[in-house]
Amino acid sequence: MTPPNGNGSTAVPARGGISLSLVHTIASLGAIQLGAVCFQLLRSKVVAITLGPDGVGAISLIDQVAGLVAQVCTFSLPFAAVKFLSAAHSEGQQNFAGLYVAFLRALLIITLVGTACGIAVLVWWPAVLGGDLGRYADIGVLALLAIPATNLVALLTNTMAAARRAHAAAAYGAYNAAALAALCAGGVLLAGLRGYYLGNLIALAALAIGGVWYLKRREKLSIFANQVSLWREIRHYPEVISFAVSLYLISFAMPVAYLVARYAVLNSQGLEGAGLLQSAIGLSLALTTVMRQSNALYLTPAMNRVGEAEEKFRAAAEYMRAFSLVIAMVAVPLVLFPDWWLRLLYSSRFLAASPYVYLFVLAQTVQLLAGVLLAVIVGLGQIFTQVWVTLIGLAGLAVIAWILTPRYGIAGVGLAILFDGLLVFILAAWRLWALHRFAIARTIGWLAVGMVFLIASCGMLAVRLPSDTGGSILIKCAICLLLALLGLKILREKDHNRDMMNYQC
Repeated sequence: MTPPNGNGSTAVPARGGISLSLVHTIASLGAIQLGAVCFQLLRSKVVAITLGPDGVGAISLIDQVAGLVAQVCTFSLPFAAVKFLSAAHSEGQQNFAGLYVAFLRALLIITLVGTACGIAVLVWWPAVLGGDLGRYADIGVLALLAIPATNLVALLTNTMAAARRAHAAAAYGAYNAAALAALCAGGVLLAGLRGYYLGNLIALAALAIGGVWYLKRREKLSIFANQVSLWREIRHYPEVISFAVSLYLISFAMPVAYLVARYAVLNSQGLEGAGLLQSAIGLSLALTTVMRQSNALYLTPAMNRVGEAEEKFRAAAEYMRAFSLVIAMVAVPLVLFPDWWLRLLYSSRFLAASPYVYLFVLAQTVQLLAGVLLAVIVGLGQIFTQVWVTLIGLAGLAVIAWILTPRYGIAGVGLAILFDGLLVFILAAWRLWALHRFAIARTIGWLAVGMVFLIASCGMLAVRLPSDTGGSILIKCAICLLLALLGLKILREKDHNRDMMNYQC
């Protein structure tokens, strides 16, 4: 992750240092993802205006059915692939190409079988969608037909990331969002709900073909390599199945934990409380959607390349320092102006959730930082550790949300999510120390902790100073400006220190 200096040695930053290029990479990947989110919002807006609540409801339910079928039949292979493709890429082109073809063929086989089964069920038993959606069975078939292309796009994205083409992978995701926005919106304007799913199918098929062509052109990866043996590749990477199973388990456990939290709010505060919870979580998930891009496309491939454990840990610590600084730049405006964001993304009827937004943003920040440690653990081959640490955190989230929500309302869910992030971070840090004697607190320095406390402090200030007077707006804007200046000062100092170290070497 760290570029070599002039004499061929690796320049390792001093403890607490930040790489300016790393900050730029994290920020640029997040900016690309932000563009993708804007395309998604545009598509949602066109659909909402054209089809109204009934059409949006039908799409949400059909998408949920298609998503469930896709999740069940993919066995988490597109997401497990990035770990092993990254290792294969660092071992050589031949290993990388062989494993890519093996993953692609395995994914297509199980996806096509799962899609065929799902379509058969819809054709022979359309009532499985329920009474209201039974008349949309043919549209459901269109949604299911897009599953192979959807899963292939996910695999191709992770293959680009494994090949150290993080920006290409992020741009591919943005093209995905743009194509879906254009074709789905155009389809719904021309042919309603059926046109929406026909546009969805065409867009994803075109994206899959484009991704295969890109990898063939840039990485010389041909999907028609006859000498590749699926069984031989699995034997060479025996952890593929266990890692896929672990992701598969987590992918089902996470929605269950959050469902418990939502039901706790529903039981104590009704549908209105559940809606306010969704708006508060929605703002925090916007942060996660933008910032997780660099974790998935940059950090995870780097941690799973062939290399020494200590080198990976030090690289992850440097990444966490840069990552925490960029998170603060994005999160502080969110927590300082929650009422503005709620009006923009929802409406003034959701302003009752504004005092709780900072709690959810803070919780997602801690979870993102904990995700860095989990990436190190996975990169070191401790797959079982990742599973039990994640599941313990989710279990704690569900239990605490169920206990605290009747008394504290939405804040109880925010505290539960925060507890999940803190617990995962502490357990992951402890396991890194117990297994490898890696001390995360000493290595990352003060910056990550300072940024977390800054986000919490700004959130609590925003609760006391709503953005409805000129004075409070001026104070909040001054805080954002000071944070930007502080970030620039830190980067200049650390970049100057890095130049001095390289000169001395």
